[in-house]
Amino acid sequence: MSHSKSEEIDRNLERFLEELPALVGEHEGQYALIRHGKIRDFFESALAAQIAGNQRFEDQIFSIQCVKETAEELGYFSYAIDPRQT
Repeated sequence: MSHSKSEEIDRNLERFLEELPALVGEHEGQYALIRHGKIRDFFESALAAQIAGNQRFEDQIFSIQCVKETAEELGYFSYAIDPRQT
């Protein structure tokens, strides 16, 4: 993973964690699509978020986080998804 992708993922996670308390009530269980430290949209599945990110961002640099009480580090999620598990 390139340094810029790593920085983007770290920035996205940091921003997500800052906003998480406000998101849980309305978006719990949904998946946030995050780019440049800004939540762009919410989806019902990780796969839907992945597809949207791939379509919207040509450089494929974005993050996906599940909105729940505690966040989990998904790292470089783009190539780790297994559609059978969504």
